[in-house]
Amino acid sequence: MLESIVKRPDKLKLARTCSLRNHINHYLTHLSSLGYKKITIRNYARILLNFAGFVDKQKQYHIRNLSDWIEPFLQPVKKLYYRSNKRNIIRPFVRFLRKEGFVSEPTVKKSSPPFWGIVCEYETFLREQRNLANKTIGYSIFYCLKFLQHIHDLGIEDISLLQYGMVQKFILMETQYYSRVSIKSNTGTIRQFLAYLKSRGKIKKDFSKSIIAPKIYQHERCPKYLTAKEIQAILSSIDRRTKIGKRDYAILLLLATYGLRSKEAAQLKLEDVEWRQDKIHIRGRKVGNNSAYPLAPSVGEALLSYLKKARPPSSHRKIFLTSVAPYKPICRGVIWHQVRKYLCLAGLDEWRASTHTFRYSCAQRLFDDEFPVKVISDYLGHRCLNSTQRYMKIDIKHLRQVAISSGEEML
Repeated sequence: MLESIVKRPDKLKLARTCSLRNHINHYLTHLSSLGYKKITIRNYARILLNFAGFVDKQKQYHIRNLSDWIEPFLQPVKKLYYRSNKRNIIRPFVRFLRKEGFVSEPTVKKSSPPFWGIVCEYETFLREQRNLANKTIGYSIFYCLKFLQHIHDLGIEDISLLQYGMVQKFILMETQYYSRVSIKSNTGTIRQFLAYLKSRGKIKKDFSKSIIAPKIYQHERCPKYLTAKEIQAILSSIDRRTKIGKRDYAILLLLATYGLRSKEAAQLKLEDVEWRQDKIHIRGRKVGNNSAYPLAPSVGEALLSYLKKARPPSSHRKIFLTSVAPYKPICRGVIWHQVRKYLCLAGLDEWRASTHTFRYSCAQRLFDDEFPVKVISDYLGHRCLNSTQRYMKIDIKHLRQVAISSGEEML
């Protein structure tokens, strides 16, 4: 395959004589099986051959140490863009050879963060004594490491020398990066960590009781929603002539019609759509339940247009795939990014709208049509009515009726 791609005589000679020719040929065949375009494979072949010619000139070169020669090869490249581009091509090639067993694992030793022993003990405490979820433990450890790094940067080598002023300085510094809700959560994390340190005798005073967090009221923020006219403007901004446009149009139509979360749209599988019964199933929702909806004609047409004309051939069962090789299921971050793009194109980027805004908009539409709260809760996939209370704050029509006393009229 390599000799059929290379055209220049010098590159063709290198393709026949370099020590990595068989490995490069195997890797390019692998890329072709993943759906990479010929022009992309040709570009990869050119850079990999240059890299192979470079390492062949080195003394004491061995393929198991191939990763050690990446940076020396890139050092003469002056422009950072070209250097980064070549690095992003060579590194996956080396990782591919590592999986095949030709290249040894890197032996880079990373230094432990400050107070690493204390952090490990605290993680064990959260897991065994508090029985917290892995996601909760992960964020607690991450933020505690950030706090301890701040203490270490102030010159504190012994945690017993911690002072309240250092804690207060860290919290004040963090307020410029987070919202009030996040600040309250983060201060709670630090408060629990300081209480743990005092209970284990690692600090002299209990600073946890002196930490003040902002007051947060339940459902204090009113969610924003999009009107039917604004949603139509967003959908009209999508270029449905392109493959990406067909995919994104189907995704946004799902968000607007059924009020799906971005994760639920990303995890939608081919078998979740029953074409003969005109049903669409949303499985494994946030609270672990499943939902089934009638398949709206507009949604069905958008899905068929994407599946027949835009979806790349793949063995993946999830419906929505990336637009470039290697084709794989998209994540919710891709959906968030695309939604933000079309909001800007529609001129609706003046406030922080995102994928969840379509969910609020769906709830508002149901409120306007005067559906019961229980029906709306089931439609949104909520397990209890308390979760739907946040969405009820956008029911402007009924809130105005409550605010008007007897004898008054609406303006």
